[in-house]
Amino acid sequence: MLTISTSQPSRGISLVSEPRLPSRHELAAAALVLRIVGSETVAETQLATSYSSTATGGLQSVGSLRRAQRWLTEQGWLEHHSGLVRQASRCAGLAGDPDEIARDLMRGLLLHAPPIWVTAATASGAVRHELLPTEADETLAQMFPDASEREALLLAAAQKYDETRLAEIGVNGELAVAAACRDALRACGRSDLVAQVRRVSEISDALGYDVVSPDVDGSSLRLEVKTFSGPHPALHLTRNEFNVGRRLPQWYLVLCRRVPGGEISVLGWTTVAALEGRVPDDRSPDGSWEVSRIRLTDADLRAGVPIGSVGA
Repeated sequence: MLTISTSQPSRGISLVSEPRLPSRHELAAAALVLRIVGSETVAETQLATSYSSTATGGLQSVGSLRRAQRWLTEQGWLEHHSGLVRQASRCAGLAGDPDEIARDLMRGLLLHAPPIWVTAATASGAVRHELLPTEADETLAQMFPDASEREALLLAAAQKYDETRLAEIGVNGELAVAAACRDALRACGRSDLVAQVRRVSEISDALGYDVVSPDVDGSSLRLEVKTFSGPHPALHLTRNEFNVGRRLPQWYLVLCRRVPGGEISVLGWTTVAALEGRVPDDRSPDGSWEVSRIRLTDADLRAGVPIGSVGA
């Protein structure tokens, strides 16, 4: 997250450990830098000269424009290569008005790198301004006077933060399952198969399973991994995952639990048969389900991963 240095609070934008939103003035400097760069590729030396000759009415210094350039690069709005600077492709969606460019930069910051505090401030489904950092609340109010637009932006940022966090938790669950598969193979005396355990979700998340592991007989198991928090096993299952599970005889669902400290443990596994009857029925030709929330019980699960256990 972009911040102002706590050791030199008046020196401009920098990356430090205590994040806060950039000010309206800093974003105005960033918007001006984007206008100076324009749609062409510019030499860095030429850009530095332009900062000195650009009339800002005393509102921006050369130093503030240079810091804004660094921030735009860090945020992916500018690209640098061999002494040349150009706008990144995402700049094509920016407005032409400087004030609106600054607002677009703030929108991009909140939606691509949401600060942690948005989740606490929006946990109730509405924005609780008393839970926002005072400086951030004031800056957002200045930039987005329409309270409904401001609230919609913060709620969208909170959803993005949750999606990013859930994705990270999902990856950690897959890593835990892959490690458990390797351990199970070693325990079964098949260390020669350990190298064949793969996280295929890195190739695509549309396969309908996340990890491929050999069983002790060398056959391939396809494991869909779901990680949940809380006392009761619960997951979101896509229609594609369910259909793949019905088609592939060695498809298994493996559940992991994330405990409050952040550690992830492999809880157990089950077959697609346990999911039958728990997914919605398409009762109308005009609609169909794509994602379903499913609850399981401990009785639905067999401990660990299904290596050396299938058919046993």
